[in-house]
Amino acid sequence: MIQERFLERKLIMDDGCANHVLQKKGQPTFDRGDYLTINGTALYCPIEKTASITWRGIFDEIQRKGVQVNTVGYFMVYPLDLVSLFSNLDADIRFIFVREPYGRHVSAYVDKLFSPNIEFWRNFGKHIIRKFRPNATVRSKACGHDVTFAEYIKYVIDAERSGDHRDGHFLPQHSHCHICRFPYNYIGHLETMEEDTKFLLKAIRSPVDYNQDYGMFTMEDQARWYFGDRKRYGHCMELEEALRRYWKKLQIRGLVHKTFDFPFTAEQLRSITAADLIREGRKAVLKSREQGGAKGNKREALVEAFQSVSADDKDQLRQLYWRDFELFGYNPSPEDIFGNSTADSLNNDRKFSYFSVWD
Repeated sequence: MIQERFLERKLIMDDGCANHVLQKKGQPTFDRGDYLTINGTALYCPIEKTASITWRGIFDEIQRKGVQVNTVGYFMVYPLDLVSLFSNLDADIRFIFVREPYGRHVSAYVDKLFSPNIEFWRNFGKHIIRKFRPNATVRSKACGHDVTFAEYIKYVIDAERSGDHRDGHFLPQHSHCHICRFPYNYIGHLETMEEDTKFLLKAIRSPVDYNQDYGMFTMEDQARWYFGDRKRYGHCMELEEALRRYWKKLQIRGLVHKTFDFPFTAEQLRSITAADLIREGRKAVLKSREQGGAKGNKREALVEAFQSVSADDKDQLRQLYWRDFELFGYNPSPEDIFGNSTADSLNNDRKFSYFSVWD
C-alpha cells in the first residue's frame, strides 16, 4: 500500500512537470543546499521546513553506525546536466519530502519569526515590519521581533513577486532541488512522515530506525539556545515571553496538548534553567501522548493563523504557490481556510489562542 502511494505521488509530479516549463535546462532554481547520499545507493535532497533537520539527524546517525554518507552541494551543479552528473551515483532510492503548503507557511512563521530567532528577526523581521506595518514602534522597527502572521504572508507574496528578500524557508517547494530536472522516484509527505520514513529506511537497508522523538530532540536544542543567547535577544524580548512562545510552539507543533498551561510561575522564572524547561516540556509531551496526543493542534493553529489573513492575500498566495499544489497533490482551496465555515472550524475553546502569548 505504501509503495502504491509513492507511485501515485510520482505520477502526479511527473504529470505536473510535463504540463509546465519548470526548471528545465537553462532555467535556475533556488540553488543552495546539499544532496545527501548513502554509499551511492540512496540520494536525498532537503527542502527547508519539510523535516529536513530530522532527515539530517537520521543521516548523521547512519554515519555514526559506520555507513558512508556524502554530501554534494547542488548549488555547484547548475547549469550542468543533473541527470548525467548523478547517474554515476547509481542511487536506486532518490527522494524528497514535501508538505501541505499552507501548513509549511505556518511552520516557517512560527520557527523563524514568532519564536526568538535573532538572525531572522534581523534579516527579515525588521524588513517586514518596516514595509508592511504603518506607524510601527521604534522598538519593533529596531528588533523585528513581533511580526504577525498576516504581515508575514504579505511579505511572502511581495518577495515571490519581486524577487527581493527571498529565503528558502519561505519559497515554494518546487523552487528547490531541481524538482522537474532530476528523476526522483520517491516523494515523501510530512503528513505521513512516520510511515514514509520507515519504508525508506527499510528500502535503503538503514542500520537505524525511525524515532518519533527526533522532533523533540530539536525542540530541546532550541530550549538550550533560548538560555545561551539571552544576551542577543534580551533587549527585544524578556525571557518570560520567549519561554511562553516556546511553549506555544510545542502546542502549535502538536507535541503538547493545548490544555496544558505554561508550567512556570513568576517566582520560578527568576531561577529557571534550560534543564527545567526541557524537563517540563518532555513531561508535557509524554502526558499528551498518554491522553491520545495533540495532533489536532496543528490544524487548529493553521486555521487560526489564516483567519488573520485577508481574502485577497489568501487568493494571491494560492496563485503564487499553485505549482506546489499541482505537483505534490495538495488541495489548493481547503474549506477551513477559504470556505465560509472558517470561524466555526476553529477549536471550540474561544478563550484559547495558539498565537496569543499571554493566554
